[in-house]
Amino acid sequence: MQINNTMKKRIAIFAASLFVVACSSGEAPPANSDQQGSEVESTLDYTQLDTEPAPILNPQEALEAFRIAPGFNIELVASEPLVEDPVAMAWDEYSRLYVVEMRGYMPDISGNGKNDPVGQIVRLSDIDGDGVMDESEVFMDKLINPRAVAVVNEGVLVGVPPDLWLCRLPEPGAVCDQPERIGDYGPDVGKANVEHMENGLLAGIDNWLYNSKSARSFRYRNGELEVRMGPKRGQWGIAKDDVGRLFYNHNSTWLQGDLLFGEDLFAAGGERKYQGIEENLTETSLVYSVRVNPGVNRAYIEGTLREDGRLNKSTGVSGLAVYRGDQFPERFRRDVFIPESAGNVVSQFRLSDEGMSLQASQQLYADAQWGERDFLGSTDERFRPVDAFNGPDGALYIVDMYRGIIQDSYYMSDELRAQILQRHLDKPVGKGRIWRVTHEEGKPRMPLPNLGTKSASELVELLGSDNGWTRDTAQRLLIASEADIKADLQAVVLGDNTLAAIHALWALEGRGELDDKLLSSTITRNDPWRQIHALRAGLETLSDESLLSLAGSMQRVAPEVAMQWILAISSQTKDVSVRDNLKRVAYEHIDNAFVRQAVVVAVAEHEIEFLRSLLADAFMQDEAMGKQALLSDLSAYAYRQLRGDLKSEELAPQALGELIALIESAAGEQQWQQIAMLKGLSRLSRLPGFHPALLEEAPELFTADVDSTVLAEARRDAHPAFTWPGDLLAVGVDPLTPEQKALMAKGETFYLRCAGCHGTDGAGLAGLAPSLAGVDWVTGPPEWLGRIILQGMAGPVLVDGKEWNGVMPAHGHITDLDDETLAGLMTYLRRSWGNMATSVSVADAAAIRAASRDRKQPWTVAELEKVPFDRGFGPYVGEYSVSFITIKITEEPEGLMMSAGMAGNGLLEPAGKNLFRSDGDDKPMTIEFIRSGDGPAESLVIIREDQSIPAKRKVD
Repeated sequence: MQINNTMKKRIAIFAASLFVVACSSGEAPPANSDQQGSEVESTLDYTQLDTEPAPILNPQEALEAFRIAPGFNIELVASEPLVEDPVAMAWDEYSRLYVVEMRGYMPDISGNGKNDPVGQIVRLSDIDGDGVMDESEVFMDKLINPRAVAVVNEGVLVGVPPDLWLCRLPEPGAVCDQPERIGDYGPDVGKANVEHMENGLLAGIDNWLYNSKSARSFRYRNGELEVRMGPKRGQWGIAKDDVGRLFYNHNSTWLQGDLLFGEDLFAAGGERKYQGIEENLTETSLVYSVRVNPGVNRAYIEGTLREDGRLNKSTGVSGLAVYRGDQFPERFRRDVFIPESAGNVVSQFRLSDEGMSLQASQQLYADAQWGERDFLGSTDERFRPVDAFNGPDGALYIVDMYRGIIQDSYYMSDELRAQILQRHLDKPVGKGRIWRVTHEEGKPRMPLPNLGTKSASELVELLGSDNGWTRDTAQRLLIASEADIKADLQAVVLGDNTLAAIHALWALEGRGELDDKLLSSTITRNDPWRQIHALRAGLETLSDESLLSLAGSMQRVAPEVAMQWILAISSQTKDVSVRDNLKRVAYEHIDNAFVRQAVVVAVAEHEIEFLRSLLADAFMQDEAMGKQALLSDLSAYAYRQLRGDLKSEELAPQALGELIALIESAAGEQQWQQIAMLKGLSRLSRLPGFHPALLEEAPELFTADVDSTVLAEARRDAHPAFTWPGDLLAVGVDPLTPEQKALMAKGETFYLRCAGCHGTDGAGLAGLAPSLAGVDWVTGPPEWLGRIILQGMAGPVLVDGKEWNGVMPAHGHITDLDDETLAGLMTYLRRSWGNMATSVSVADAAAIRAASRDRKQPWTVAELEKVPFDRGFGPYVGEYSVSFITIKITEEPEGLMMSAGMAGNGLLEPAGKNLFRSDGDDKPMTIEFIRSGDGPAESLVIIREDQSIPAKRKVD
């Protein structure tokens, strides 16, 4: 199947749009939805909804419009004119609030002037201690769409693409008169959409600053900005839990997170798509608002709105907070609060542990009008929550941009534009609120704390606070303290409070005062999170000998601790004795996928040696699932490391031959090892843009016949990882199985009856019969070729530009031409003399015979062209859903078509069993259909650039 440039362009648009939805949907502090969505129109007429007016409410009126979960209260902290268009904020140690004002965001319906330098950072202060901000001062101004702020020991960091500014504070009341540019912060605002730039500047527990819509984290040390790479996370907003795990989201999905510390994986093994990173923690993205929501992008699309007119699935998620305060009752600790600006709600999710994994369940509350509602909702359409934060008082704070327009002009649909103008949502701008959420069972409001006046010893004590903000701030200040507190911090590390110990470890790390003895004793304690952070914090302190001496104890620890030790020891795996210790730890935790992943990462560049050692080890002689998985992953990583560029069409490195030989050596009773390693190569070959490694000649691994059907299938599935001169797969043909070869041999024998007319070489005989090489009637639909053989064919027929007007006699009456022989003959014709068509099964041959049994006359061209034929696309045809996008798979005359309405569409190129591929210009993608048997596909997975997006078949 060929895809022309127009088709490639269309499918590229589709691919980009789909991955916007499911991987990195357009983000904004104030995003509605940048997805194009399915073009299927809703049966609900959103223009006829009983839409409430959208007047500008003053803060008191806005309070009355809220509906909040039972037991909770919401109160105003600040509003215009103290703050305008807020999108992010950060507290300093004096409990002053630095707020990012994106005043340039959508000044009017067309976005005119949105890149004007009118943005600001303001500093809010509560002078009288009543919990309401009294004073607002401009800290930094004349900014173009500022988007992030963080308080650090050196001053205040401000992210204003493309610049990261440091504002030093010579004294606490200073403002930012002379900012220092210390690094890059995303692309130039004039060269990228406002919804697609770095944001966050979240202080991690490990003294690094993490960002959303970014793969970068920062650390300012010794007057220099250090930058490191890790996983690319989220869209707008990023948060952490008490043990430092990171959480983020996209505007159409509620919550993703890292179950592991992604930078450790990247440091050990390079950039990959890792299990446990960017994990989706919520199965659905349903919204439970308390008003109808016609003012969302593409409200006319099926599934965007509920039948009652409320938003159905999230389209404007941005920002989040993992609750780490001490004002709410204990049962709410670790709950995640997530704003959804399009639906005018803040949703609540409860995290639950499932081994090393996490799940998040949406917490809903009864509503007399709507049945169920989210944690916080407003009937005020201008309530636009865009982020959430923990506060110094243990309460939860919500940043409300308070405005009508919440969708950037770049993605605004005509329908949303009409809604905005019809209901006057475009004006006014320049408003904003910050709200505080408390619980009636919690402690009463007290004046905000002042940690800036605390002594070093008092700060050490505060590491044990129940309030996460207090612990974080104390840790930061202790790093800068000149007091002699090493012994005090060490005592906390060895004390009973796990969270205090973790903060003390990182305070010592930031001060450069960790030592080998303290770390070793901490790592051997039976306290997994303390052990993990000791391994992480001590990575540059622990000696190689100390790390290796811990190997024995790693066989008795929780798997997450073993995983962290494996990553820590990764720099030493060139040493055989280290790899031997690594094996023993791996064996103890062989059934844990995260441990196996760490092993594979740790032995990077030494995969072949490690594989060889595993294959020879007595422990690896039985085919347990964990052992199969480890061999599968190792073979894939070995292939990556030995080959390098997976898209190269140049001759492959000879070192790949060593891997092939190693795989082939696993034979006999250990055949399962070969199958496991082949599965790793098969999985790798499915990556978009992958090109088979070009070998000088065919390896026996893929050409020799084997007795085992399972092994033959595994070799066939792994074949796409390699090619060589004369390789059938290189021209898009699957190698024949032993069974197919046997059928083909039977067909070749029968062909001797045909050779008298068509020649033993299939070239035909002048004046008698045409060539069979490269002829559509042979290589095209088997339904045509089978009928020609069974009932014959009458001319005229055009072959190679020459008209033949004779009659080919029928062969269906010949006794020897049973269904097996017919299938073999068709396969022989379709695979000989340069023909590279698919084989034909006995079942297909029998079906063709049955369908044409009543035919008595030879077929003409016109009659054959009317015969329907099965291109094998039936199991894939249907509708699949991901987020609120409907993906349609249809069979068209051109081939299998994938479409998502306005998101674009395109033809798919067959690429193997249940696999299709699209070049998609410079961003190819692979579509794998998941089938449990011979029936229809239950789901599909779209793979692009090491990212995979699952979509489930829609059931009526």
